[in-house]
Amino acid sequence: MTFESEIIIEKPVQTVFEFTTRFENNIQWQTGLLESVQTSPGPIRSGATYRCLNRFLGREIETQGVVTDYEPHSKCTYSIESGPVAGRSSFEFEPVTGGTRVVFSGDADLSGFSFAKMLMVPRIRKQIASDLAALKKVLENHAV
Repeated sequence: MTFESEIIIEKPVQTVFEFTTRFENNIQWQTGLLESVQTSPGPIRSGATYRCLNRFLGREIETQGVVTDYEPHSKCTYSIESGPVAGRSSFEFEPVTGGTRVVFSGDADLSGFSFAKMLMVPRIRKQIASDLAALKKVLENHAV
């Protein structure tokens, strides 16, 4: 499954990038996310590792991954290394008049969910758009 969604957030690119790429902030705007932590020491960078615990379709799903591409204020790409879902996701940040364009894209191997894959794809795409709207709301309505 491949996906892509984008949104304009009325905040400077530096603010949006720094908030979005901090794992501990993800719980504030990602649906079903129970925990998100960086597991490697030091600042986020290429090679940094993380662990997430999600609730999806009534199941708790733990994934672990690595940051594969990190370009400050421009791009952050993640690869899921373990868990029932394999794949990668990427955030790209672009300054635009009045704010920042955020493009979230990626792909996921849902073979671990073969029983419900047909139902999951539209739900996941809808959730991604909803999560980006929540990110916009958090950033625009709160001092970050």
